Amino acid sequence: MMKSTLLILIILFFSSVCQAQDRVSDLNKILASIKQIEKEISSKQQTLNSPQATGKEVELNNQISDLAAQQKSLEHSLEEIASGVNIELFAESKIGQKISWENELQELMGPVLSQIKRATSRPREIEKLRTDLGDTEELITVSDTAINNLIELKNASKNLIEVNTAISSLEENWDKRRKSLEAKSSILRQKLQQRTGEKKNLSQSLEEIFQLFFKSRGRNLLIALLFSVVFWICFKKIHKNIQVKAYSKEKSFNSRLFNMLFLLGSGVGAICVFLIVLFFSGDWLLLLLSFFLLTGVIWNSKDAISKFWGESLLLLNLGPVREGERVIYNGVPMHVSALNYHALLDNPLFTSAPIKLPIRDLLTLRSRTSEKDEVWFPTKQGDWVLLGGIKLANVEVQTIENVILRFPGGAHCTVSSSKFLLSEPINISSGFRTSISIGFDNALLDKIDETLKILDQQVRNKIAKTQYHQHLSQLKVEFEKPGTSTLDIAIIADFKGEIAKDYDSIRRLLNRMAVEICNENKWHLPNPQVDIHLRTGNL
Repeated sequence: MMKSTLLILIILFFSSVCQAQDRVSDLNKILASIKQIEKEISSKQQTLNSPQATGKEVELNNQISDLAAQQKSLEHSLEEIASGVNIELFAESKIGQKISWENELQELMGPVLSQIKRATSRPREIEKLRTDLGDTEELITVSDTAINNLIELKNASKNLIEVNTAISSLEENWDKRRKSLEAKSSILRQKLQQRTGEKKNLSQSLEEIFQLFFKSRGRNLLIALLFSVVFWICFKKIHKNIQVKAYSKEKSFNSRLFNMLFLLGSGVGAICVFLIVLFFSGDWLLLLLSFFLLTGVIWNSKDAISKFWGESLLLLNLGPVREGERVIYNGVPMHVSALNYHALLDNPLFTSAPIKLPIRDLLTLRSRTSEKDEVWFPTKQGDWVLLGGIKLANVEVQTIENVILRFPGGAHCTVSSSKFLLSEPINISSGFRTSISIGFDNALLDKIDETLKILDQQVRNKIAKTQYHQHLSQLKVEFEKPGTSTLDIAIIADFKGEIAKDYDSIRRLLNRMAVEICNENKWHLPNPQVDIHLRTGNL
C-alpha cells in the first residue's frame, strides 16, 4: 500500500514538473512574439516619422494599432498562462453608469444567468478551442510549405539578384507569420488544458450560483419573504387566541365578520411588510417589480372577484348555503353543521364522519330550513327494507358514499347512497302489512258474511298459536271483489317492525293458514285453487 501511494506521488510530481516546463516553454515563445511585435511597432513609428511616410500615414497608423492590439492580447495571455487563472474574472465593473431598467434587470438576473451560461457553455468553449487549435496548426503546416517552397525557389534563383531579394523578403514575412501562429497555438493549447482541468461537480456550481445571487438582491428578497412569513404566523396565532371556536354551532354575524377581516388583514399585512422591508433596504428595483407583480396579479384576478365575493357571503352566513340548514350534496340530503373556511356536512342517520369541503364547493349549492319532523334519510343502520316492493334486505352500513345491504342467506350488495335513495326502498322496520287474496267458489255467495266471520276467527286462532301473536297489530278479513268465476276474499295482517326480518316467513305462513282453513271447512276453491296477491306498505 505504501509503495503504490509513493509511486502515485512520484508520478504526480513528475507530471507537474513536465507541465511547468511546458508552460515555461510557451511563455518563452510568447515573450519572443511580444519582443518581435515591439520591434515592428518601433520600426513602423520610425517609418511614420520619416519622409518616406508621406501619403501613407493612415495606413501606418492602422498597422501600428493592429500591432498594439496584438501585443496587448499576448501580454494578457502571458499573464493568464503564468498565473494559471482566468484573467477575465477581474474585468472592471460598470460602476457609475446611469440607472436604467435594462441595466437594473441585467444586474438582478445577470449573476445567475451568467453562472448558468458559464456552466452550460463549457463544453462548447472547449470544442471551440480545439477547433481553433486545429485550424492554427493547419495554418502552421501551410506556412511551413510556403517557406520550403520559397527556399527551393531562392536556391534556384541565385543568379537573379532582384528575384532573390524579393524571395528573401517574402521568406522573412512568412517566417514572422509562422512564429505568430506558433505563439497562438501555444496560447490555445494552454487555454485548452486549463479549461479541461477545471472540473466542477453540480453542488459546487449550484453553490457558486447562490453565492453570486444572494450577495446582492437575493439577500433583500430572502429577508423580505422571511419577515412576511413571520408576520403571517404571528397574526394567525393572535387570531387563534382571540377568536371564537372555529366550528361552534352558533356563531354571530359579528364573529364571522371579525374572522373574515382578520384573514384579509393577515394577507394584506404580509404583503405590506414585504414591501416595507424592500423600501428600507433601498432595493428600489425589487420594490417596483413587486408593485408590478402585485398589479398584474390583481388585474388577472378580476374574473375571480365574483367568486371571492360569493365565498365572502358564505363566510358571513349570508350566501345561498347557510349554517344549520339542509342542503342536497351528491343527491343526498346533508346538514350544514359548520360553515367557516371549510364547511362540515353531516347526516344524523349516517355512520360515517362529517365530510369536510372547501367553501368554494358550496357556491353552486342551495340550502333551506329543515322542517321539524322531516326525515334525513329513509333508513338507518339495522333497518329492514323491501327493494322493488318484494325483495327483503337489511341495511348493514350507510354512509354518505355507499349503502351496504345484506340479503337473507348472507349475500351482500353495495350501492351508492344516491342510487339507493332513487330506488325508493320501503322501510318495514317501523311496521308492515301483508295481505293475501283467496278466490272462493261462487256457491258461497249466499253465505259470504258467515264465511268471512269464520275465516277471520280461525286465522286469529292460528296466529295466536305462533310466536308472532304478540306482534300482531291488526287483522282484517274482507270481501275484495267478485272474480270471473270466484269470490275474492282478502286477509290483511299488520305487524310491528320488531319482526321485520321475518317478513317472508309471515307471508308464507298466512298462505298456509288460508289453505288449511279451507280444507278444514271443506270450502271449494276453483282452479287455480289459491290465487294470492301480496300487498305491502307501512302502517
